[in-house]
Amino acid sequence: MNTRRRHWLRLGCSLLLLASALTYGGQAAYLSAKAQLAQLLLKLAWERSQASDAPIRPWPWADTHAAALLDIPRLGVRQVVLDSHSGEAMAFGPGLVTVGDSHVLGGHRDSHLQFLEHIESGDTLHFTTADGDTTSYVIEQLQIVNTITSPQYTPAPQSLTLITCYPFNALGTGGPLRLVVIAYRRNGRTT
Repeated sequence: MNTRRRHWLRLGCSLLLLASALTYGGQAAYLSAKAQLAQLLLKLAWERSQASDAPIRPWPWADTHAAALLDIPRLGVRQVVLDSHSGEAMAFGPGLVTVGDSHVLGGHRDSHLQFLEHIESGDTLHFTTADGDTTSYVIEQLQIVNTITSPQYTPAPQSLTLITCYPFNALGTGGPLRLVVIAYRRNGRTT
């Protein structure tokens, strides 16, 4: 193969790789920007909901609303939690399931619950519900659960549990491992 032909072949391959990187990189940037914009709109809806004592949708076509606020001071995390845990809703924020006096939050490891990679036992979480009550929790357990071999999760009484896919740096999605972070109430309720 002559030098000129090799040059054009290398250039063509380089352009193909560049186009591929821009396509996938652009898609990742779009999803990240969408998640950040959604949290901004959700925070505005949360504030309006608190002022009006009624759930406010973050955008006119939303099929979910802000149900709670999660605050983790050590990590500087303050996120609105949605009243739905469907895949569509979790594209915009963590979803909430309440079981008795316990709360379970689920979310994606590469967006809204990415901070769990840095969470530690002993960290304090503040959870404010739509009625304005704030409860403080302390993280006591972090565990990796295999959804194939483990039974369905049942939350402990008076706990706040956060669940996301694991590991954080996995190239693919949909694996069986989950990080389960369990926090228990500290000194009861505060207002």
